[in-house]
Amino acid sequence: MPRLIRGASFLSAVTLAMLVVSVCVVAGDTLRDRLIKEMKKAKRSPRSINLRMQIDSFSEISDTAIEADYSPQYLERLKQKGEDPKKQQKSIELAYYNKCIMRKEYRDGDLAIICKNDQYAFSLFKDKEAQSFVLVYAGQLGDDPRTDKIIKQEEQKAQQLFTGPWTVAGEYFPDLASKPGFRFLDVKEVEQNGRKLIRADFEYLVEENERYNPSLYDAYIICDPALRWAIVEQGVTRKYSKIGSEIRHTITINDIKLYEGIPLGEKTISATKWVHKNGETDLTTISREMSEDVLEEEFYLSHYGLPEPNFEMRWSSSWLFYLLTVLFCFGVGYWVYRQRSSAA
Repeated sequence: MPRLIRGASFLSAVTLAMLVVSVCVVAGDTLRDRLIKEMKKAKRSPRSINLRMQIDSFSEISDTAIEADYSPQYLERLKQKGEDPKKQQKSIELAYYNKCIMRKEYRDGDLAIICKNDQYAFSLFKDKEAQSFVLVYAGQLGDDPRTDKIIKQEEQKAQQLFTGPWTVAGEYFPDLASKPGFRFLDVKEVEQNGRKLIRADFEYLVEENERYNPSLYDAYIICDPALRWAIVEQGVTRKYSKIGSEIRHTITINDIKLYEGIPLGEKTISATKWVHKNGETDLTTISREMSEDVLEEEFYLSHYGLPEPNFEMRWSSSWLFYLLTVLFCFGVGYWVYRQRSSAA
């Protein structure tokens, strides 16, 4: 009888353990599904947002990273400019007004502008010693392949900026999670500084012959449901089996605020360790200042003291050329016809 009781107790314990495991698995699956669902709902497009963003980045780069990444010619150019390749600073201003996009980049006192409004796109440059802007190019949308290519790049950067709160290893996380080779390892609730967050551990494995599509190991994200499920912290190890290198990348985003419903961090600390012949560590700190004082006139050449382009005149000139060409062909054809008729 005691053996029977002990056997029953053992079976009960095993059953209870299996039940607990099952509940945890179901809870994990439910939380995982909710994570992906809420991220998809939270994603927003920047096309309707009016926002100015000042982005300042400061990078500290190790000697081994410089040796591996930079060519001697590039290092010589930096030396001639008096720049230190180990410490790089860049300032960028982005502005969005409905469908208008503007990017200003400040470097060593020089200013370069790329801008698109609802009619045309243009690029300006001003040397640090100059008083006025120089027009690099201006082209109508859909008319100049070079202009269209540049604007498409800027639009893609804008999309990446505003999907950044849900991006891991350069890819929108719900898209990454739907790929073959992706697997959730664990999804659970955690608490940091009194906030209830969601942590997801995962891996993404690819074929070894994939040269530039790395596998992701020891990967995790921490999301804040109160901030539209924005990723406030992430860490991934990228392994490039084909070229035998490994990169560990961690990002921490602080002071996240909602701008038109889009969570954007005002300070980001990004640390990268690259193992490839030598161990290297790069540290980049990115800070943002955001405001909503964007004016529509900033996206037109007249705002910078330059005349507005007259594309209508160019159109009429080209149409006149085509019309004269057609009339000339008709004239030649009629002359040939009359000559043949007279000969007959």
